[in-house]
Amino acid sequence: MDFLIRESDMINNTLKAILRNRLALIGFIIVSIFFLTALFAPFLTPYNIYAQNLEQRLSTPSASHPLGLDELGRDILSRIIYGSRVSLKVGVITVTISSIVGLLIGTFAGFIGGKVDEIIMRIIDILLAFPGILLAIAIIAIVGPGIDNVIFALCIVGWVGYARLVRGQTLSIRENEYVLAAKALGAPAIRTILFYIIPNLLSPLLVQATLGIAGAIVAEASLSFLGLGVQAPTPSWGSMLNDGQRYLSVAPHLTAFPGLAIMVVVMGFNFLGDGMRDILDPRSNSK
Repeated sequence: MDFLIRESDMINNTLKAILRNRLALIGFIIVSIFFLTALFAPFLTPYNIYAQNLEQRLSTPSASHPLGLDELGRDILSRIIYGSRVSLKVGVITVTISSIVGLLIGTFAGFIGGKVDEIIMRIIDILLAFPGILLAIAIIAIVGPGIDNVIFALCIVGWVGYARLVRGQTLSIRENEYVLAAKALGAPAIRTILFYIIPNLLSPLLVQATLGIAGAIVAEASLSFLGLGVQAPTPSWGSMLNDGQRYLSVAPHLTAFPGLAIMVVVMGFNFLGDGMRDILDPRSNSK
């Protein structure tokens, strides 16, 4: 119960600090708009995302279609709004699974140490030796395209970064006096990890997760751009970029607006992550 109270106080204090930090506040506003847009997409879209108007295909922005129409006469604004749901699903699920797996493996490796730590770190080094996006492409080429397979591939690639971060933090935390005192008093390893190690890992893990969502959104857009992600006719920002590149000279709005959506959302998560790093870093707070 005391642990839950401490975590609740930490969350409240973090939210108050975000409101005082300009960079974090801008990022928080952008991210909040993104989440609300994705959650309430069915109520915000002015047109059916699959409805076609071939007579007005490639129409430029107008009063009735603020972002114009695509190559099949579909409303771009409606498809961008629905595309945010794909980005939200991929970003949140990928980061949640990757951070949990990385937290468990990294904590175990850092706390146990020895040969176990050595084996786990060599596996992580092997995975990190491959460019993440190329490894994701290779995995999807084996399992096939689709949003679920994109999430699976990004999780396989993504957990190693969290594990490496957590392992390094654990190596430092386990040498603190309160951890050594718990060991000296005969506290079980699982209790020491749950009550003394993991609570001190949440701050850097939260910052990494915030930045990781931005990375997952870019990765999903890249895979969809290559035709390996979300399949037509489901709207995705990456696939919209791919469809619009053929008409770049005659209808640049087909690529400009999806690209702008990706840029703004990723910028928002990066702002929020950088702001939270400043807030949660004790060295920053002591200045």
